Amino acid sequence: MTTVCKNNFQELQWHKSADNKLSYWARIREYLTHSPQARLITLFFLTLAGLVICQQAIAFGTPAAGSFGYNVYDIAFNKIATGPVGFVGGGWLIATAATKMNEGWTRALPYAIGGSCLFKVEELTTSLGALLQ
Repeated sequence: MTTVCKNNFQELQWHKSADNKLSYWARIREYLTHSPQARLITLFFLTLAGLVICQQAIAFGTPAAGSFGYNVYDIAFNKIATGPVGFVGGGWLIATAATKMNEGWTRALPYAIGGSCLFKVEELTTSLGALLQ
C-alpha cells in the first residue's frame, strides 16, 4: 500500500503544472506593452509631462478689455458660468450627487466636485492662472 501511495505522490510531482500567474506589476507591464491602448496611454502621460514642464503655456488670466479673448471670456465666464446658468448647473450637480449617494459615495463624488467647482469657477480660473505663471 505504501508503494502505491508513494508512486502516486511521485507521479503528481512530475506532472505538476507550472504556475504561470504573473505578478500585479508584470501584468500591468504586459498590458502597457502589448495592448492597443498603449500608444494612447503613452501619449497621455507625455502630454501631462509637457504640461508640467511648460507651466507658462497653461497659465490663464483675464484678457485685456476690448479684445476678442475678453469677449469670449465675458460670455463664457461672467454671463454663463458665474451667471444663472452656472448656478442652476452647479445646483443640479449637487442635487444629482445627493441622489447618487444611494448607489455609493464613489458614484456621487464626481458630481459633488463638479457642482462645487462650477459654483467657484471664477476663483478657480484666476487662482490657477496665478499659481502657474
